[in-house]
Amino acid sequence: MEPCQHTGICDESCECHCEACTERFEENWDKYTKENDLCNMCGIPKEITLANLDKTKYMHFYQPCAICLPAYKEFMASKNVCTECQAPLLNGKCPGCFCTEEEDCNCRQCTLARIKANKN
Repeated sequence: MEPCQHTGICDESCECHCEACTERFEENWDKYTKENDLCNMCGIPKEITLANLDKTKYMHFYQPCAICLPAYKEFMASKNVCTECQAPLLNGKCPGCFCTEEEDCNCRQCTLARIKANKN
């Protein structure tokens, strides 16, 4: 078991990924979701707002379950926001997730390619 990197009280805000903290987080999942009014399956807020999504992003990582997915997609579309990275869409497309084929493209694919090229 790797040593705990977290100092202080370990709760849903704990960012340590050691086995002990992960186990404690999983044991307290029901409590966290109830206290924060989140879906018990995926951690998406029951009242979907951009503020609620941002506040609870480490609970759900923007991965809604099948029950929450339709409402999540509908909300994100109404706000013109990408369902994957939560960046504003441009002409219905996310410049952060999809290649714009521009010289200085900052999409995930081009960024990763630049990082890999710089390592070689």
